[in-house]
Amino acid sequence: MSLSPGIDLNGVCDCTVLPDGALRLAAAPPVVIDASPLGVLTGRMALDAPAGRSGWPAEDGIRLPVLSLLRALGHDDDAPLDAHEVDAPEAARLLGRHLAGLLPARVRTAVAAVPDTDGFDERTRARLLDGAARAGIDLSLLWRPVAALLGWGEALDARALQALHGRSACVMQLLADGIALGSYGLEAVEQGGRLTLVPVRRRDGLRSWQPWPHGNLSRLLARELDCAEPALCSGPWAWNVLLGRAGQRELQPDAQAPGGWRLLQGPAHLGGALADALRRGLDAVLASTPAALQDAALILIEGPLNDAALATDGAAPLAFGHYVQKRLTSALGSSTSRRIVTAGLRDALVARGCSVSATRLGAREIAYYDFLPMLEINVLRAGEHAFAELIEPAERVAGGSSYTHTLADRFIVAKDTRSLVFYLLKEDEAGARRSETLLPVPPSTTVEISLQVTQTPAQGYARVEIRPTKSGILGQSAILLDWTTMTAITGSREDVLLELELQGLGHPDIAPQRTHRLLWKYKRGDGLTILKALTEFTASPLKTTAHSQYKKLLVQTRSLAGLRTSPYLLTQGANPDRTACTAFDSDGNIPEEFALQMQPCIEQFCNCLNSDFSAVKHARTRQDIQTRRNLSRLGATLYAACPDEIVHYYRLIARGTVSDPTLVLHAGKVLCTEADLDSLFRYCADCSISAVKDGKKLSNFVLRAAGDALAYRETAGVVLNAISADRLADAALMVLEEEINAINYKVRFRAAARLALFILRHRMRRRDFLHPSSRDPANRRRAQRLEDLITRSLASRHAGDDLTVALQELQAQIRYRGTNAIIDIDADAGDETEDED
Repeated sequence: MSLSPGIDLNGVCDCTVLPDGALRLAAAPPVVIDASPLGVLTGRMALDAPAGRSGWPAEDGIRLPVLSLLRALGHDDDAPLDAHEVDAPEAARLLGRHLAGLLPARVRTAVAAVPDTDGFDERTRARLLDGAARAGIDLSLLWRPVAALLGWGEALDARALQALHGRSACVMQLLADGIALGSYGLEAVEQGGRLTLVPVRRRDGLRSWQPWPHGNLSRLLARELDCAEPALCSGPWAWNVLLGRAGQRELQPDAQAPGGWRLLQGPAHLGGALADALRRGLDAVLASTPAALQDAALILIEGPLNDAALATDGAAPLAFGHYVQKRLTSALGSSTSRRIVTAGLRDALVARGCSVSATRLGAREIAYYDFLPMLEINVLRAGEHAFAELIEPAERVAGGSSYTHTLADRFIVAKDTRSLVFYLLKEDEAGARRSETLLPVPPSTTVEISLQVTQTPAQGYARVEIRPTKSGILGQSAILLDWTTMTAITGSREDVLLELELQGLGHPDIAPQRTHRLLWKYKRGDGLTILKALTEFTASPLKTTAHSQYKKLLVQTRSLAGLRTSPYLLTQGANPDRTACTAFDSDGNIPEEFALQMQPCIEQFCNCLNSDFSAVKHARTRQDIQTRRNLSRLGATLYAACPDEIVHYYRLIARGTVSDPTLVLHAGKVLCTEADLDSLFRYCADCSISAVKDGKKLSNFVLRAAGDALAYRETAGVVLNAISADRLADAALMVLEEEINAINYKVRFRAAARLALFILRHRMRRRDFLHPSSRDPANRRRAQRLEDLITRSLASRHAGDDLTVALQELQAQIRYRGTNAIIDIDADAGDETEDED
């Protein structure tokens, strides 16, 4: 005797096989009445209740077809609802009450069949289990086609079972809203002293779904009978034709009819919209004639619409299942090695199969074999992000038994970690899920953890537990990854892996030009200091100074104001700081300790410089043009404090209004606003395109200008647009390759490497910029080429120590594995001769 009843929950005619083997057919159509004076009503009481009947006097209560509740189980939580619909949690609650009504009093365990279709997914199954639990039912689920095979196989003798061993079966399910077709393996297993049929649900088995064209069952039947959908569930009058039963009459209130009543006559057969949809749905399935049908030793046709009476030309109505059987025989041809079997309402194969499963599991026998949908979690293997399988792909699981697997990978939780972030992928889910688990106790030391997954086929979601090697070190409660509470995210496996790869440090901090107090204390051999040079220049304005004297003052002032050296050199090694410093930092400031004392002198110098430049900004003579250019260079030594007139001149150069290719070298020091930076980047990108087009070497000044702007200005990486970024990246790659081939790792190589380093700050705008796993093929190729060039540079051993360190950091940051090190590449050495007149 079975330990639990088996339930065929289909929404058309639900039935139960009781523990004693007796069949119990539920009232059809199955409905639930909610919010009635008597509470929730199910079964015959619900069907006969006046609540919700069209045209009847108003009575408290809402009439809900079980079929619509089953559909609602699969709705998204935020899906809009029609007037007579309920949300998924409410549908689960009412279905739990309906299941309880299908069972005898005091029976609180059962096995129910569920479709093996994508529409009835793990979330839907979990909701059904939750609704049953709320109604006090300990429910287990079984795949409907597996249940049908178990129910059918119980009547076979040993010889028939042996003939099926190792063969395959196809189950064609004629369900309320379409045809489900699935293929399953068959094994004959001796257990309990006899040979039994054990279906095998395989990962690679056929599972297809063909909905009825032009609507679901309720809509199509209402159209065929020319009535409103709610009228279908007022009684069995319309429903009997679906079950192969004789048509019934029903009297319903109708204000438009004579006498206020309308007599409804249930049809004896289907010949309209629904019949047409059933035939067309079958046509669509047979159009492809899957190979699984050709190879099957058994084709089992079953389902709640199996007995639906179809009109035939000049003959008695034919049950839909028999119609399908005839069509299959015609399509596949006769074969002695293939049986095509149809099972009707009274056969109750599905409910009996559920009962068989419960009996076997109670006796610790095998009911069927199943596979679990693949579940994968993100791991870091050999420094690379990947997804590891939490479930062995080749392993099959005995249905009804729990599967447990501990991932071989080990995870390290760092000291003081407050949360763990994991991503999960499921084979039957379109997107991934993200989980951030807050640790109840941040570990005081590094902790090693493992992940264990536990799941039972068809019984809801897997349980993934985080297990530390030392109990209690992460708190006393179990730490679980719950799929239902994880955040759903869009994107493919590759998108998630890329997202993981982009979570480290993938671009350097800006490297502002520094100033130092020692430069302002520095005294040249002739006794001249920076402050004295600025003062002398201010005292000799252009308009009142002879050209030769003014030119000498320009050279003198620039040599001191533009001095770039390190505290180490200034102190002859006493100060270990080897960082190259200038009189003004990149923000135009001087050391704070001198600001109050020297600021008035600096302001006078800037005003004088601004005035002198205004006098020659429209210069036409060679002498004045040379003066203008030298004043521009002098102004650039002040970086962001450069006088407005000179800044405007650099702005015109960046916009292409003024042509002065050598002065662009200094534009990256001076231009600061977003508009000016955008113009500069576009100018440099256009120069690189022109150089390639003309077959010329790209000017080192262009590389320097773009590199300076990106290194000095916090917002420059965001201002840089995608087109300019790609072009500048191409320029850096071209120059790097030229210099590597020439074994020249000096000025030009350094300028290109510096640009390559700081152009990564464009990742603040495009996170996958120059990443080897980028979705953009051109971007991906650039990244791979850059990695190759850096590898070649490091392998050559021609780069100095400082350059080697910077290249190694660049190599790490390309893959978002950078450090917090402050890094820069000094590209200034040796350039000054190039920009003199």
